[in-house]
Amino acid sequence: MVDCKNSEFPTILSQKDKTLEQIIDEATNILIKDFSLGLVKFRGREIKAQYPYNDKFSYEHILKIDEPTINDKLKILRCIYAPKFKVLLEEPENKACPNFKHWKEFDIRKSQWRHIILCEKEKIIIVLAEHKTFFILITAYYAHYHNYIKKQIKKYNTSKYKLK
Repeated sequence: MVDCKNSEFPTILSQKDKTLEQIIDEATNILIKDFSLGLVKFRGREIKAQYPYNDKFSYEHILKIDEPTINDKLKILRCIYAPKFKVLLEEPENKACPNFKHWKEFDIRKSQWRHIILCEKEKIIIVLAEHKTFFILITAYYAHYHNYIKKQIKKYNTSKYKLK
């Protein structure tokens, strides 16, 4: 793993003197601001939110903090990385970054291509659904499970659909 070249990569959200609910509010507000208007672009295409309205609970689903078995510590971990998602997708140097992995897989159940973006160093996973002229943000979260990142890197390394 190599250090990122981009010194402008945002820091995680501060947890100091904040309740879990305040951290969730701050993270979902960042995602609403970044993704509800379709202003973020990835590879020249707009990214639209899976739920194009400003519904906090929809963005909690995108962060995967609505899972029934998730504890508060993991909810915080998944929320505090919210400022990084937009920058990771828009980062112009990510094509040359060895930590940036991008591949696509066909989701048979949904009959659509899914783009998986992984920042190995930051342990961030972003999944986008592909449409003809835009992408839909399916999920974006911090993947704290070490073996999960290894599994994703293995999927990337064996994929026929690696993208630069």
